[in-house]
Amino acid sequence: MLKYLQGVKNLSRQSHKYGDLHFISFLSAILSRLAYFNDNKFLTKYNSIMGPVILPKIMQAINNVDSNNLEQLLNDEEIFELNGTSTDMFVNYEYTFNNKKFIDFIGLNMPQNVNIINEDLRGNLQFPLGNNETEQDQVKYISIAWSNYGEIYIVADKRMPNTIFVIFRGTYSAKTASLYLKPTSITPLKVCNDSQGFLYGIFKVSSEMIHTIVESIRYLATNFLCAKIKNSIKIFTTGHSLGGAMCTNFAYLWNGIKKTAPYNTCPYSILSENIICVSLGAPRGMNSSVAAKFCKLVEEKKILYLRITTNGDPVPASPPKLLGMSDYQHPCSDNDNMRKYVSESCAPQLQARPSLNINYNGNLDCLNYKARTYIPNFLSHTVYLDILFTKAVDIVNYLKGLNPVGTTREINRSSTGSTVCRLITGNNNQYKAVFFDVNQVRQTSNQSLSNSTSTSSAETNKKSNLLKIGGKVFEDVKISLTIFNKLILEMKPLTNDLSPLKGDIFNLSNETMNIMPDLSCPGSFSNNVLKNSTGGKKSKYNKKYTSKKFKKKHSKKHSKKIIQKKTFKKKYKSKNYKKLNF
Repeated sequence: MLKYLQGVKNLSRQSHKYGDLHFISFLSAILSRLAYFNDNKFLTKYNSIMGPVILPKIMQAINNVDSNNLEQLLNDEEIFELNGTSTDMFVNYEYTFNNKKFIDFIGLNMPQNVNIINEDLRGNLQFPLGNNETEQDQVKYISIAWSNYGEIYIVADKRMPNTIFVIFRGTYSAKTASLYLKPTSITPLKVCNDSQGFLYGIFKVSSEMIHTIVESIRYLATNFLCAKIKNSIKIFTTGHSLGGAMCTNFAYLWNGIKKTAPYNTCPYSILSENIICVSLGAPRGMNSSVAAKFCKLVEEKKILYLRITTNGDPVPASPPKLLGMSDYQHPCSDNDNMRKYVSESCAPQLQARPSLNINYNGNLDCLNYKARTYIPNFLSHTVYLDILFTKAVDIVNYLKGLNPVGTTREINRSSTGSTVCRLITGNNNQYKAVFFDVNQVRQTSNQSLSNSTSTSSAETNKKSNLLKIGGKVFEDVKISLTIFNKLILEMKPLTNDLSPLKGDIFNLSNETMNIMPDLSCPGSFSNNVLKNSTGGKKSKYNKKYTSKKFKKKHSKKHSKKIIQKKTFKKKYKSKNYKKLNF
């Protein structure tokens, strides 16, 4: 009844021009839109926006926030010095909400200019404060794309020397749409030996190249930003749609990464353990257990988290909760006290008639509480905080979830069908790339699934097949600092096409490679194969031999005296009896 009365109250209340909206949310909408461009345009668009549109003072203010006090990024009045004095350059472009001042970014023509620069709308650029300079040599980025997904941009900007952006591209093709439209998306699948469950298709692409992402961050922080001080580099991750779910997964994993050797020591110690995560239009990708753990990290101020939605966007409500079978949740969504800190639900300003445009005079009216239910409208997925995604989101292929015959938008596989990864560095119109076989840097089935040299190939294949639906993700665990730096040295210049889908594959088989620690499930994946590889379903074997009753009966103390191997084998008829851990 209370929710019903609140809904009636919402219908009659006066809407706000902006509402409860932070500037980093608007910045995240811009960065997330940029991620849809490939390498032919990404850096050019970035340079045309960051500086000319997002003014250097804004960039510096965000950069100056200490990584141990990320909550300060939610105080726009303080960090941007909106005080009405001579130091306040935005004095004529401010608005007040809940007795606090914010930058009037629409009055500054920021979304208008961004949409024109991105070629989503036509018009003339206007800069009310007169700044339209582009600094070409201040930025360097690394992009990561592979045969399952493309792409992630890791961006370092010398105007923000204490910040690195990690931007995940959203749903841009039929293949990426299928990551959360498969039948296996009906329920979260477990990836660890505890209650951690994820939308597996999205989690897989979030974590299978996780070491490459970490090394890209480390490389830019040390080699381009020349960072040396511990915890001096804060990580700012964002994404729209699929990218929003991936950045949320990444932020969740980051806390564990920074507690895992060698990523908790030099040279990685320059990277802050705390992280900024802003998702836009993200689907549900975690079960209630993970969502609660994520929200706990938000409460502990390890993650500064904002979840932006546009009213009527159906994607944040997917996968749907079918007859109560699905356990998918957004972090903090069922915590009313925390929801008001993380949620920003805003009105769409897209106009489809007489032609596609944005109503910049409309009210964004962003709320931090659950308002009334809106009729699903997929066009709402294509506009966030007045930034257009209409030419970025492949609506038709999203709905189909099928890859069109004869076309692909991912990196081509090798001649043997292996997954191939492409790394690109871009800086001041200098672009280089390297391709490598991901299978050469993954854990093999034997390495990840067995600690016994007597395991037969038939058993190994059987265990490997268990991982195809849920279970442990095969990460790029052989990507270490040394191997990553080797890949950078092997990069070849790009000239015409700056975003090739295929190229000569650098052979890593002759390189000495160490196995780095597991990061998608740090500290929780053991060599007890069947316990961890069933994708959330307990096998009969696992249920029988891991029960409390069985463990009590066959404890270490008594098993050697009471149970002989022959008797054990005959009684339980298990080929894997040697590998049980009591």
